[in-house]
Amino acid sequence: MPEFRITELAGERIEEAFALVRLGTSLSRSEWRDLTARLSAQLGGVLGISAGGVMLGLAGYCIEDRAEEGRWLRVDPFIVFELSSSAPVRTTLVDELRAVADRLDSDFLAINAVRRGLLDAYSAASGASSTQSTVAQLPVEGSSMRSSPSPMSK
Repeated sequence: MPEFRITELAGERIEEAFALVRLGTSLSRSEWRDLTARLSAQLGGVLGISAGGVMLGLAGYCIEDRAEEGRWLRVDPFIVFELSSSAPVRTTLVDELRAVADRLDSDFLAINAVRRGLLDAYSAASGASSTQSTVAQLPVEGSSMRSSPSPMSK
């Protein structure tokens, strides 16, 4: 397995991440800059994961306090480029997000992931949507909240 490096992206690295952002979103460059500024203002930021100097994924995150549900670490966008079915990039990035959620005293981790892959051509030919959004809601280990969360709302 390659050695991954996870860093908080800022400045020039935010600009470098835009190519990856275009893989998973329809954000323009200015919308991407605005989003990263908002995330930073909301006790959040953008994590990048790389191997050998090549950025393979990113996760924008911020804290959301919900009166009846507790504190959430909301992750959007979550974009990963990998060719392995064992998903080492995605797994490593989610593990780091769990650690961030724990450091920020979050009860849940909510990840909105856009999936685009090798089967997109088949999906498009069959009439199915080629881009799927998946939301995973995970309790953070050690959290005092153990009940199931309600569906996410924006």
